[in-house]
Amino acid sequence: MPKQNKIEVAEVYRGALWNATMIQQMLNENGIEAYIQDEFAGIASPYTFGNLAPIKVIVNAADLEKAKAYLEDFNNNYKEGE
Repeated sequence: MPKQNKIEVAEVYRGALWNATMIQQMLNENGIEAYIQDEFAGIASPYTFGNLAPIKVIVNAADLEKAKAYLEDFNNNYKEGE
């Protein structure tokens, strides 16, 4: 059996789908592969799960610190409604 390479992933965000989508796009545009996890549960969330099914943005664990830096910059510069 061929050896499979396992990639460790890390969660960089947990919350609303619309925020997760913006964060994923921002990270991808800056060279960090980011993926949304539990997207379908989040879409159904208002009807079935309430706030018990937050959306997660995950990245390769090797990119976690770089992703956190972009996320911090995003949080410091983003204001709702602008």
